Amino acid sequence: MSVWRGVLTGVLLIALLGAGGCYHMRLMPVPLEGEGFETGQPAGRAVAEIEKRLLQDGFLLESVDAKSGVILTGYRFFYNDTSPGQPAGGRDYHYRLEVRVTAKRKGAAVRLTPLDLELRTFYVYDHEGKLDTLKKRYPYEEYPGMFELEYLKKELQRVKELLVAEKWQG
Repeated sequence: MSVWRGVLTGVLLIALLGAGGCYHMRLMPVPLEGEGFETGQPAGRAVAEIEKRLLQDGFLLESVDAKSGVILTGYRFFYNDTSPGQPAGGRDYHYRLEVRVTAKRKGAAVRLTPLDLELRTFYVYDHEGKLDTLKKRYPYEEYPGMFELEYLKKELQRVKELLVAEKWQG
């Protein structure tokens, strides 16, 4: 009986370790971390400069509210995961970004917050002798174990560096 128990434990351990290669062992979504920085420019000027730089970087803007200091972007592709176990063509990471500019005594504080993180996949398969396709979206809130959040952290750091450039820091 103890040999059987050892074999069963070994099989379960191998299955658990194998699953870790495909999924990130996260059953519940964790809060998505943002980035922040301060600028010596007034809030209004900071919003205008950030809007300009986001557009130059290829972001589509859904809304810009200079009065409240909030910029909301549309979905943006930022990474294609083609690691082993991914579908042909990989999984595309997309997110929306909220930029919040808050006036300070001297300058402004800027907070970058990722919203609506999702994976998108495109499958091609044989259906009754014909090729068929399927596009699928996986929202982070529903499928948190599918996401490698390190890719998002790198993207937010890249955007922060784009916005922190010395030219307008005052």
